[in-house]
Amino acid sequence: MMPVKTELSEFIANDIKKYGSERFPVKTGLFKRLFKKWTKCVNLHPNPDDEFCFPDIGPNYSIITDYETRIRDFIVQGYGPWGKIKERLMVEAIHPDGYMLINGHHRWAAALRLGVKKSPDKDT
Repeated sequence: MMPVKTELSEFIANDIKKYGSERFPVKTGLFKRLFKKWTKCVNLHPNPDDEFCFPDIGPNYSIITDYETRIRDFIVQGYGPWGKIKERLMVEAIHPDGYMLINGHHRWAAALRLGVKKSPDKDT
C-alpha cells in the first residue's frame, strides 16, 4: 500500500533531504541543559532513524489529530497550547542548527499543523 502524500510527509522528507548526513549531535553545556526549556517548533527536526520518518510507516495521523484536539482544547480553556501535556519533547542539539527529536514526533507534528510557535523540550 502506498503512503498518502501530505504536507507533513513532504515537510519531513524535505527536512531529511536538506540535512541528510550533515546533521550530527553536539554536546551542550550543563547550563543550557538545565535551563533551556522552550524551543521554536521550526528549530526541531525529525529523527531520520525514527519510524515516524519512514515513508512506508510514516506518522500516525490519528495520534496527531488527537494531540491537535487536546492542544486546541487547552488554548480554548486558557492553558496555552501545551496545557496539561506533561511529556516534554526529548531533543538533542545538532549541527548545523536546531534540535533533533528523540521522542515526541507526533506532539511536534500536531503543534506544527496548528501553527504553535514554541514547544517545551528537554535537551538530552
